[in-house]
Amino acid sequence: MTLGLLALSLSAPSLAVGALAGAALALAVAALVGQQMRRRLLRSRAEADRAARWVELAPDVVLIHAPDGSDLSPNAAARTALGLGAQAGLSLLDVVALEHQQAARAHLTALADHDTARSDLRLRGPGPARPFDVLSRTVDGQVVTVARDVRDRVAREHEARHERDQARAAVRDKSAFLDAMSHDLRTPLTAVLGFAELLRDEIDGESRGLVEAIETGGQRLLRTLDGVLDLARLDAGRQDLHPNALDVVTTVEQIVAPHRAAAEARGLTLDVEAFSDHIPATMDASLLDRVVGTLVRNAVTFTEAGGVTVEIVDDAATVTLRVLDTGTGIPPDDIPTLFSEHRRQPGAPGDAPVGITALGLAVARRLVDLAGGTISVESRWGQGSAFTVVLPRGPIPELAPVAVPV
Repeated sequence: MTLGLLALSLSAPSLAVGALAGAALALAVAALVGQQMRRRLLRSRAEADRAARWVELAPDVVLIHAPDGSDLSPNAAARTALGLGAQAGLSLLDVVALEHQQAARAHLTALADHDTARSDLRLRGPGPARPFDVLSRTVDGQVVTVARDVRDRVAREHEARHERDQARAAVRDKSAFLDAMSHDLRTPLTAVLGFAELLRDEIDGESRGLVEAIETGGQRLLRTLDGVLDLARLDAGRQDLHPNALDVVTTVEQIVAPHRAAAEARGLTLDVEAFSDHIPATMDASLLDRVVGTLVRNAVTFTEAGGVTVEIVDDAATVTLRVLDTGTGIPPDDIPTLFSEHRRQPGAPGDAPVGITALGLAVARRLVDLAGGTISVESRWGQGSAFTVVLPRGPIPELAPVAVPV
């Protein structure tokens, strides 16, 4: 017992010293932590002040407000643009034009759901309400809304819509005019061609040549009229395709047949070469007639010696038609614009329908594009040309067998 008391009495000063040292260390640590907290607080205040100055000096309209739009605080640009003074208690809805109040409420609802929202709103100002692109984002429980004046953009969009509407109206007017022209020109032209054909069979000599000239000119005029009307329908979106089951070989033979007389009159051959006897496909027969007919007629017109050949090749998905001639060819500089409706055919023979060729090729390209196909040309000046048309084959039908007469 005595020894224990003695040990306790000897250790008491050491315990006291330890306690004092611990307290001093705790105070030092507390002081250090306090200094760091004060530095952080001062730094955060400085950053907050810097951010507030940036917001105040921002060139765009900046509005700080609560998530429901209340407690609105505008920057200098907002006060100037929206004509705001020092009044307190404003809400975001107070600066939105009456006709956009519902849109502004939907904007705040989207903001509550997603912490961000963007809308086109008309905001009030010293003058008439103006359109703004409004972007809001929730940051630390408050909402920062940035609004940018988009009057120039809205004016450009309005002008673009106006020009588009005018263009559509012009297309409609042109289509109506051409429909009327089709009736007013085609009816008397058909009569002229009919009477010319009758006269050609009734007279001989020089008069017959004059009648044939009338008939040839009438046919050219009729093709020009058809080409102009085709382009008008394509421009107006009124050209529809009507694909049906057909045999491509038989259809092309029927298209080529009427051109053989013109080919023979020029001393040319005109052949159809198919790599299969029958090529069933689902296509628009009228489209084939206009495209292949145009290419064959042009080939015959611009070929002075040799001949014209139509090749037909098929695979599972497409049908390829190639119209090859041994004619004058096409100058390399003319090939890039060959299918343009604004181009005139240069270098045509004296009896060639100058201008009609270019118009027909333009219609052919537009029709092939409409069908989802392609058309291209390869040519050597003075040696001939090869036009290639690739068309979707469509569903392959089961064609009825063709009866062969005994």
